[in-house]
Amino acid sequence: MTRTSLIRTAACAATLLAVAGSASADVTIQLQGFRAGRFEFTQFVAPGQLVGTLTGISVQATLSNAKERTMAEDLCVYVDAPPLSEHGVLQVGGMTPMINSINPPVMDDGHPMWGSGRSGLDGTGVLGTVQLAKPIPMEGSPLAVYVGNGYGAPWSEGTWDGVIVLHGVTPPIGTADQDGDGIADAADNCPMIANADQFDCNGNSVGDACELDPTSDTNQDGWMDRCQYDRADLDLSRSVNGDDLVIVLSNWGATKISTPDPTGNGIFDGDDLVVLLSNWGTTY
Repeated sequence: MTRTSLIRTAACAATLLAVAGSASADVTIQLQGFRAGRFEFTQFVAPGQLVGTLTGISVQATLSNAKERTMAEDLCVYVDAPPLSEHGVLQVGGMTPMINSINPPVMDDGHPMWGSGRSGLDGTGVLGTVQLAKPIPMEGSPLAVYVGNGYGAPWSEGTWDGVIVLHGVTPPIGTADQDGDGIADAADNCPMIANADQFDCNGNSVGDACELDPTSDTNQDGWMDRCQYDRADLDLSRSVNGDDLVIVLSNWGATKISTPDPTGNGIFDGDDLVVLLSNWGTTY
């Protein structure tokens, strides 16, 4: 059986599981319960998804549920133009050589290894960085990045948890998603904290997730107090009802009040009553 017939792509190969740009020119691939059998690879980065030049790859992961002498260092990064083949341009990790790497080999088998992780015991870690002697331009190239099990023994299998970092590259401008909430940084109103709902209750173009703190949300209900007052939810119950009406009427005309008024002018008057009635019955 030829090696080409052994190389196969996992059923979920087209799924981009987790790629997030960091502040530096790096892209991080997150592995959570990542299972791979012999020569089974998943495409994490499709052609055209990276800009810059790949200068190195780092790994920090832990192996579990290994079978047939699979070791932690068999976690393999493979760069190739789809469809996956034995004609790729880079293999890092995985004891079985699938190509002759364009980079000088670290081991006699012709491709760089991580430098740690030579055990198949549960909890074995693989940690290391491979610097590429010949960096690989990714922008505009047909190359994809695959991750899988680079050990070719029959019934080989393992599960890895951790991260792989691609150095020197970033997602294209406008597509980076640092908090992984599915909204590109360029359009995200809170790019460093996941907030797929994009709530911005005060309409200042800064997501609530980036503004919430103990002083802005005294009852810790996930809404800024000022936004609740603006809706005439004066008791911060997340419902506008008779209790809020009582607060309005009991403070009517007062200028020194402990509860902010809905209109924010420092006095409870007819305008505040209009806000309350327009939100009457609202629950959020």
